[in-house]
Amino acid sequence: MENQELLDKLLYVNTEEGMILRDVKDEFRNEIKELIIPESWNVIRIKKESKTYSPDCFASMNNLKKLVLPSTLKELDFWSFCKCEKLDDIYLPNTIERMGFSPFKDTKYWKDKNNWDETKTLYLCGYLLETHFEGEEFAVKEGTTLIADCACAEMKIKSLILPESLLYICGQAFYGCKELGEVKVPSKIKYI
Repeated sequence: MENQELLDKLLYVNTEEGMILRDVKDEFRNEIKELIIPESWNVIRIKKESKTYSPDCFASMNNLKKLVLPSTLKELDFWSFCKCEKLDDIYLPNTIERMGFSPFKDTKYWKDKNNWDETKTLYLCGYLLETHFEGEEFAVKEGTTLIADCACAEMKIKSLILPESLLYICGQAFYGCKELGEVKVPSKIKYI
């Protein structure tokens, strides 16, 4: 397998569908500076599943600066890379269909105010990760294909404009938006 040295540092499981990355082995957690997952691995999910479930699979990798995920990826669990304080060079493929809440919380990317737009919204590679919008009418940026879990929760919006590019609205994306009225769902939407 391509890049066997990296693979030996990770915890994963192979399924009929493809590989699920679960974690990095503790002894390598602070060693890895770049996590570049080869396309040939057929990684379909980054999701930690165990009896002591903890969603923060690759969290707190103190020296991780660069992340490249393959186009085979379909699902990214919540808090997957949170607290990777040096992480700001991130490439996500346009194939993700499910994204948990705030997978990059407290990373260098997340903390950089220049990455949040004028509506206090954080986008990455066409995905809406989180917003702290304060107003009555919220418009999701054109080109956005996915809204992550709980990304727009608890907003006091009354009106919502979704772009035609939107394909996926993940779980509880608008949880607690009690004043939100009727919403026009884009014609190409595949999952709500």
